[in-house]
Amino acid sequence: RLIISQSNKALHTAKQVIFSLHRDQISDAKKLLASAETILINLGKHLRHAPDLKHSGAYKAALEEYVEAQLFFQVLQYGTIKRIAKPSIRFDDYIAGLCDFTGELIRKMVLLVTKEDVKKAQELKEIIADVVSGLIKLDLTGYLRNKFDAAKRNLKKAEEIMYNVKIKGR
Repeated sequence: RLIISQSNKALHTAKQVIFSLHRDQISDAKKLLASAETILINLGKHLRHAPDLKHSGAYKAALEEYVEAQLFFQVLQYGTIKRIAKPSIRFDDYIAGLCDFTGELIRKMVLLVTKEDVKKAQELKEIIADVVSGLIKLDLTGYLRNKFDAAKRNLKKAEEIMYNVKIKGR
């Protein structure tokens, strides 16, 4: 019960990070991100005693959402993706979060284009393209393949956004 309730708390906090980032509330996002990280690190300590629970749906969902929020924060703050040092994240959780992160970049691109910040929107499209380019080299199957397919669709949406901007002469 502790794992599920704390995982849900971390997931909700990571969602708040993303919400804050879309509204350019960087300081709020930074605090919330630190809070989600702390929750997940503490959960990791409990999971040492029950390692099978690392595969539970609630915990995996929280990790994926945290990765998505962390990557979104990094790109908006630093313009690039950096290594996530803590908490310890498994490969499949990272890949799933990375794929979902491309969807947040699409949402941000739409906001940027409406504010006529086409240059920044183009930069985000390039990051999506880089992510898909890296993921295409992996032999993803099952759940991760579905996530990858969604990332490819996000790249197509990003290209369409930039095409429409170009056509409309913005």
